[in-house]
Amino acid sequence: MKKIDLRKLLALAIATTGGIVATHLWQKCKTMDISWANPSNGKTKVYWNKNGLLEVDLTDVYRPVTIDNETFYLLTYNDQIRASRLEAKAGDKVKIKFTNKLR
Repeated sequence: MKKIDLRKLLALAIATTGGIVATHLWQKCKTMDISWANPSNGKTKVYWNKNGLLEVDLTDVYRPVTIDNETFYLLTYNDQIRASRLEAKAGDKVKIKFTNKLR
């Protein structure tokens, strides 16, 4: 039987615990009602390039969000919890107008 030192044992215990916690949180998040937070019915909003230019307006703000009768203050972009996806091809230009409302 191979011996294991304390560091390896602790690393293994932490990794296992982290995996269990992450799995539990993932299952919990899948059952939460956060559909209001994304006006595209739960789908991630996608911005596409047009004629070689991807132009997007992004606004960030902390806002109160109620999930399962608990209120959290979350960072949202364009009032969505899920981040939007930006689609551009190599060589395209990207223009982002970013408004910071964190103050």
